[in-house]
Amino acid sequence: SFDIEVTFPEDYGKENLDGKDAIFAITINHIIVTADPELTDDFVSENLSGQYGWNTVDEMREGIRGDIQRQAVSEYVQNYVIDNTTVESVPDRMVEYQENTFVKFYQDYAETYQMEFDTFLTEYLGVSSVDELLTQYTEDMVQSATFSLVMQAIAEDAELSVTDEDVAAFFQDNMGIDDYTEQV
Repeated sequence: SFDIEVTFPEDYGKENLDGKDAIFAITINHIIVTADPELTDDFVSENLSGQYGWNTVDEMREGIRGDIQRQAVSEYVQNYVIDNTTVESVPDRMVEYQENTFVKFYQDYAETYQMEFDTFLTEYLGVSSVDELLTQYTEDMVQSATFSLVMQAIAEDAELSVTDEDVAAFFQDNMGIDDYTEQV
């Protein structure tokens, strides 16, 4: 057992604690020593096969490499499209949709951690309100809506369409679920 003496920063954010001294009484009940597991084919097969389908270290490395490559290509394409396309205007409704989706993502995140959303905003995202959060990400919301418009225009120009069966197949192939209605 021991004490730790600290002083809260002047701008800590809680008036009753700003600049105050505090003593935390600490008791260590036990220490667990763990070792990093050795990366072997057996470890990969036992721990990663079910979720990723990897059975060997080489399969795992190739899978990770492929994921990183796909992400990099996707990011490059999106940035290229945005940087080399002129969109005269983005409908407010599309930006609002992006904002609502963004906020819902963080609301769900807060709910997962059984936190009040306002507390989650301040403690995890460092903002005081939804408005402040959206203000910080305004450019991202507009960019996402713009990318969606451009992709729609490309699909229409190429006469591409998607059926309900296509969507169901996508979720089956990529997420292994037959009923995607809860995912959308």
